Amino acid sequence: MRLLHTSSYTLKEFFDEPPPGQYAILSHRWRDEIKYDDLRMTPLTSHAASASKDKLMGACEQARQDHLQWLTLQELLASRHMKVYDREWKLIGTKAELASQLSQITKIGIDYLTGKAQLEQASIACKLSWMAGRRTGKVEDIAYSLIGIFRVFMTPQYGEGTNAFVRLQEAILKSPSGFDETLFAWTAPQDGELQCYGGQPWTPPNDRWGLLAPSPDCFKDSGDLIRNFKPRPGGGFQLTHQGVVFELPYMDTRSKWGYDFKDISLALKCSRGGLQIVLELWRASKDDVAWERMQCSSLGKPAKEKKGSLLVNDKANQIMARQITVSQPRQP
Repeated sequence: MRLLHTSSYTLKEFFDEPPPGQYAILSHRWRDEIKYDDLRMTPLTSHAASASKDKLMGACEQARQDHLQWLTLQELLASRHMKVYDREWKLIGTKAELASQLSQITKIGIDYLTGKAQLEQASIACKLSWMAGRRTGKVEDIAYSLIGIFRVFMTPQYGEGTNAFVRLQEAILKSPSGFDETLFAWTAPQDGELQCYGGQPWTPPNDRWGLLAPSPDCFKDSGDLIRNFKPRPGGGFQLTHQGVVFELPYMDTRSKWGYDFKDISLALKCSRGGLQIVLELWRASKDDVAWERMQCSSLGKPAKEKKGSLLVNDKANQIMARQITVSQPRQP
């Protein structure tokens, strides 16, 4: 951990020992920040006048008034107690006092802001919905800023662009304890724009895509999904260079009815309003090697209303296990 001393304005590293006492957290970030290398080489007081310097100096002064010796940076959800100040360092209120306003602005549930609900209780889709519509200085930071929330390991690779969000989803999918199937429960933005990427136009070609979303914007309306942790047969979902692979009980429709279905309905282990979420999958190759998600503008009809296509779920008494590979297109 690296902390800024609030009196000497110098950085100190605490790698093998915990910092002495408590420390303050500065959560707001502006442009043209003073960088780590700048502080490592030169004390804060020696830097040229700037808004960033004034902000850090003000934060240190406030921390000293609160009898705190150290200062660091962190996220909105990380701290149990937080005070909000304006640019003049006048107190606006605490996080608890401003929870309702903060919830309206950030779309994060009040219970998560106040600590009544643990972050682990939120589904993947719920957490990603908080990021919908937000923008960062570098497009990769859309994904990198979520690494801590999902507790996954992911090495930043600036220059990869929007592919960073795909890598984040892949890391979540591989997580032994953090994955749930709401990761696949997203819809294409109705306005045809990815706001996280500066309003970049995007609609899935022929209304088809893979199981992984191109942007957090696709989770804007998925924050209310309820996850189900019941194990899926066949070991769940796996990643390959071809896409997302999983096994499902699958009916041999050719031998039963004399013809084969070109689409199947994948019932996810999550629900909304008591109704299970369903995705429509389209067979993209004659040999059944590749499938695609279709009808990306919706989450499909509830399972009990499905007609005209084969519904597959976890009722293994129907049939045989069949491996399905859903191809993942390149990022827009």
